[in-house]
Amino acid sequence: MNTSEARKHLQEYQAELNKYQSLDRLLMNYKDMIHIDKKIIYLKRCIANIREQINAH
Repeated sequence: MNTSEARKHLQEYQAELNKYQSLDRLLMNYKDMIHIDKKIIYLKRCIANIREQINAH
Protein backbone atom coordinates (compact mmCIF):
# COMPACT_ATOMS: atom_id res chain seq x y z
CA MET A 1 0.00 0.00 0.00
CA ASN A 2 1.45 3.35 -0.94
CA THR A 3 1.18 6.53 1.09
CA SER A 4 -1.71 8.03 -0.87
CA GLU A 5 -3.77 4.85 -0.46
CA ALA A 6 -2.93 4.75 3.24
CA ARG A 7 -4.07 8.35 3.70
CA LYS A 8 -7.31 7.57 1.86
CA HIS A 9 -7.98 4.57 4.11
CA LEU A 10 -7.07 6.64 7.16
CA GLN A 11 -9.68 9.25 6.25
CA GLU A 12 -12.31 6.57 5.66
CA TYR A 13 -11.61 4.89 9.00
CA GLN A 14 -11.65 8.23 10.82
CA ALA A 15 -15.02 9.11 9.29
CA GLU A 16 -16.39 5.70 10.27
CA LEU A 17 -15.02 6.11 13.81
CA ASN A 18 -16.64 9.54 14.14
CA LYS A 19 -19.95 8.04 13.03
CA TYR A 20 -19.84 5.32 15.68
CA GLN A 21 -18.65 7.67 18.42
CA SER A 22 -21.50 10.09 17.76
CA LEU A 23 -24.24 7.48 18.26
CA ASP A 24 -26.59 8.08 21.18
CA ARG A 25 -25.90 5.34 23.70
CA LEU A 26 -29.14 5.97 25.56
CA LEU A 27 -31.04 4.43 22.68
CA MET A 28 -29.00 1.20 22.68
CA ASN A 29 -29.37 -1.96 24.65
CA TYR A 30 -26.36 -3.62 26.29
CA LYS A 31 -25.68 -5.97 23.39
CA ASP A 32 -25.65 -3.07 20.90
CA MET A 33 -23.28 -1.05 23.09
CA ILE A 34 -20.83 -3.95 23.31
CA HIS A 35 -20.93 -4.39 19.54
CA ILE A 36 -20.36 -0.67 18.94
CA ASP A 37 -17.51 -0.59 21.47
CA LYS A 38 -15.80 -3.50 19.72
CA LYS A 39 -16.16 -1.73 16.38
CA ILE A 40 -14.70 1.48 17.84
CA ILE A 41 -11.72 -0.41 19.28
CA TYR A 42 -11.14 -2.11 15.93
CA LEU A 43 -11.24 1.19 14.04
CA LYS A 44 -8.87 2.85 16.52
CA ARG A 45 -6.38 0.00 16.05
CA CYS A 46 -6.62 0.29 12.27
CA ILE A 47 -6.09 4.05 12.45
CA ALA A 48 -3.08 3.62 14.74
CA ASN A 49 -1.56 0.99 12.43
CA ILE A 50 -2.01 3.14 9.34
CA ARG A 51 -0.52 6.19 11.08
CA GLU A 52 2.44 4.09 12.18
CA GLN A 53 3.00 2.87 8.63
CA ILE A 54 2.72 6.39 7.19
CA ASN A 55 5.22 7.74 9.73
CA ALA A 56 7.62 4.85 9.07
CA HIS A 57 7.92 5.80 5.40
